[in-house]
Amino acid sequence: MRTTIRIIAAASVLALISCSKELGDKQNTPKLITDFPTTTVECDLDAPVVETETSTKVYGYVDDPDNAPGKHTVKWKAGDQISQFSVVSNKGNVTDLNVGDVINFSNLRSTLKNGDGTNTFTMEIPDLKTLYGASSGVATYLCAIYPATTFSDITTTVDGTKINVTATPVKLNIPDVQDGTGWKYSVFFARSATFSAQYNNPTGGGKSTFNLLSTILRLKLNSTKNITKVVLSNTTGFMTGDVTSVTMNSFHYATDIQKNSSLAAGCPGKTLTIETGDVLPNDLYFAIRELRDGTDFTFTFTAEDGTETTRSFSNPAGYANRKFKKVLSLGEITLDDWH
Repeated sequence: MRTTIRIIAAASVLALISCSKELGDKQNTPKLITDFPTTTVECDLDAPVVETETSTKVYGYVDDPDNAPGKHTVKWKAGDQISQFSVVSNKGNVTDLNVGDVINFSNLRSTLKNGDGTNTFTMEIPDLKTLYGASSGVATYLCAIYPATTFSDITTTVDGTKINVTATPVKLNIPDVQDGTGWKYSVFFARSATFSAQYNNPTGGGKSTFNLLSTILRLKLNSTKNITKVVLSNTTGFMTGDVTSVTMNSFHYATDIQKNSSLAAGCPGKTLTIETGDVLPNDLYFAIRELRDGTDFTFTFTAEDGTETTRSFSNPAGYANRKFKKVLSLGEITLDDWH
């Protein structure tokens, strides 16, 4: 079986499943479902598209005229895997099911079937048709996270028309040593319109968006020497390390998934090193959890001959200054004062 999930730009309007009136039933006691039959399908996942923030003088760098506001397309690579789970949005006629129940199959990996630049994933998913019946009316919101991680616990609360989700990953990490490409070290999240017992596949005619839940900093260099290492450090952390929780609030509003979803805890690391064992390119991407507000940041550049130079900037206090969930360009800097 082959189905298609469309991954579109964050600004696009997504198809929404109609909200069941049962969302407002506060008598629900959501539970975690981990025992179910499975079926295997092949699905096409289009490459995510990530928004770019304009460069800004707030951070002390020169504006970059070549980096106008736009979007980056992230290509799937050989061996890429995603993990998934579902949140029940309509329990239909199944009496032992509640709106807000979670079907947790994040331990099952969906793997890119072919090589770089292809988009077909082989997925093992719950067989909702066998579990509940094709005419049961059961429907769920299907969620996907990249990189793949197993969630040890997923809890939900139902409040009026809102479903709020908190997930605890077993291993989800933003590395403290990277190669300057940024993308493969970042965290992405997607939520489809529907995954139902009637259609028994991950799309049911809906559309999805993979949203960036972390931050990518872009820095262009104009250097008089070849650079072999860059270390980004700060005073508060929230850059690298283990992510300990992920939250998704107002869950049934697909157009608000990026706004209401976040890496809610973890990543205490205060340093990020970019090195490859060779000379680095002059266009670098740094994947971090978030650009923490009220924090001082320092770049330390090491040249091929061992000399160093530094540049610093401060992110103003205030939650809005975190600039996360997109690419933030810091513009281009000139490095000519080595010592």
